[in-house]
Order: sequence, then structure tokens, then C-alpha cells
Amino acid sequence: MLIFGLSTKHVNAQQTVYSGLRLPQLTTEQRTIVGVEAHPENGKGKMIFNADSNAVQYWNGIEWIQLDGKKTNPIWFYMPSIVINVSQNVMDTTINLYDEYLKQFDVNDPKSKIIGSGNAPDINNATKVYARNELHYYVIGHDDKVFVIHEITEAGEMKFNINATNVSEETFMNIVFVVK
Repeated sequence: MLIFGLSTKHVNAQQTVYSGLRLPQLTTEQRTIVGVEAHPENGKGKMIFNADSNAVQYWNGIEWIQLDGKKTNPIWFYMPSIVINVSQNVMDTTINLYDEYLKQFDVNDPKSKIIGSGNAPDINNATKVYARNELHYYVIGHDDKVFVIHEITEAGEMKFNINATNVSEETFMNIVFVVK
């Protein structure tokens, strides 16, 4: 039997009166080898039982989704770029990382300047914008001579100081969001 491009005797979908529907059982590695990601338009609607995550997953044409609604990959992403003014020393300032993330995907805001490639679907259909409580927030690298991070709250508020005297061409901060 040929399922998703894998030829195997053990991977099959069958239905009987007594046992119900049995989906192809694949590991995440086998699912990746199947390669619907390379041809997403051909794989839309395919379903598997992922033996690694012990969950039913389907390909929505963009990514694998578990039937519980959780994304299967990626589970993290870099926060969209923002500008932080480092021209002067600032003590105990706060930036709401989640609010900054939302601003980047507001298609009604002319400042968001969302531009897609030729065949790209509308950004609202291609990208899931997560709710505040669906994310964890991390600073995974920063210029610690300029930024002193005090705390990042569950709501995505980052509290920090800025030491402008140490700003250089190498001053940076990397922020990652992890899907819960």
C-alpha cells in the first residue's frame, strides 16, 4: 500500500465495523521523510497518527497541526524586530514584548508594511498570531554591557535598564517566543 509516498506493509489506513478508523502510524522522522513540506499544496488534508507525540496530526497546507489544536512545529520563533532607543541611560524601563509582536501583524495598521512573495496567501490565513497566554518569552542573547534584564513577566513585559555609555556596533538583543 502507498501512503503519503511511503511504500510499506505496516503503514495503512483501514476501517472495519469492529475497530473504527486506523490512521497511518508514523514517527516525526518518518513524517518528515514523507515530505509534504516540500510540496505543501499536494499534502493538504493528510492525516497521520504520530507515534512520537502520541497524537493525531493533519497537514493544513502550511504546517502539521495536532487535533488538539497545538502546532507541531515550529514550537519557537524569533520575535519580529523592534527598535529600542539606546541613546541614553534608562533605569527600570518596560517593553511589552507581546504588544510589540501584535503590532507587526496588524494588517489594518499602515505602519506594519506586510509584503508577501508572489504566491503567498494573505498573512491572516498563513500565520497564526498567538494569544498572550499561549507563549513563553525568552531573551536568548544580548549585549549585557548595555542591557540589564530584570524580569520577563508571564504577560510578556520585559523590565530592564539601558547603559548607553557602552553601546557599540555590536549591541544586540535576541528575543524568542516559545509556544506553550
